[in-house]
Amino acid sequence: MVFKKHQKAFSLIEISVVIVIIGILIAGVSQGIDLYEDFRLNNAKTLTLNSRAGRVPDLVSWIETSMNNSFDDVEEKDGLTLSNWYDINPLITPNSKKNFTQLTSGSRPFYVKNVSNGLPAVKFESGRNLVFDGGILANTDFTMFIVERKLLNSAIWIFHPGGSCGNNQCFHSGYRENTKFTFDFYSYGIDYVSNDLAGTKTRIHTIFFSKINGQKYWLNGGKNPDYHDSAKIIPIGSATTNKIGQFYTGYIFEIIYYNRAINDNERIDIEKYLSKKYNIPII
Repeated sequence: MVFKKHQKAFSLIEISVVIVIIGILIAGVSQGIDLYEDFRLNNAKTLTLNSRAGRVPDLVSWIETSMNNSFDDVEEKDGLTLSNWYDINPLITPNSKKNFTQLTSGSRPFYVKNVSNGLPAVKFESGRNLVFDGGILANTDFTMFIVERKLLNSAIWIFHPGGSCGNNQCFHSGYRENTKFTFDFYSYGIDYVSNDLAGTKTRIHTIFFSKINGQKYWLNGGKNPDYHDSAKIIPIGSATTNKIGQFYTGYIFEIIYYNRAINDNERIDIEKYLSKKYNIPII
């Protein structure tokens, strides 16, 4: 006797059930990703609100990407351009905020989600930039923290005047080369060279200027500066530099600026906050 094996096709009902189950699984995964992103973002907001950065005196400007008031709501969407990056400085009145702006639509940088440690960033490329009050840099001591991730292994400048100027007038800061980071007052600055600067990764740069103690630089924080020149004590003489990102290709996450050479305890606390927020080990 020969037994024949009969194959039964799936019914429309069975196929429909499978499609529904697959849809539920996909929705569950998507919802899980959204929940994870929300968790990262809310955690960053809590770290920002509780950080010492907003309590250290002489805070002039503080821009970052996680707070509800950092951008206009209609522009805070993946891939859209940004006309404003708002100062979240809690120590001054709204009318005194040092916001970063761009009126020309074709020159605006992009808002990008989930770039580093689940957090968004502002992406600069091809001459896109934001304008700020360069007067905050002139004739003063200062300390600046920059969190960024470059996308080119070449000379790219986070801050640059975009034109000619005399000695001690223009503030430059960024990568002079792939492995060289500088902050320069035009022929009066310092360069730090390290293989740790090569390639694409999120970094913390701490820039310090004092008319008494000179110029200092830290890569990803730490007790002692990675570079120090105590002889370079002449401040920037003018407000020539007023753009961020004009000659830069990459992501900027946060900039905190004080018009004072803050002390080591203040600096270390702020670097610890940035380290935890962006998951960058202090070295």
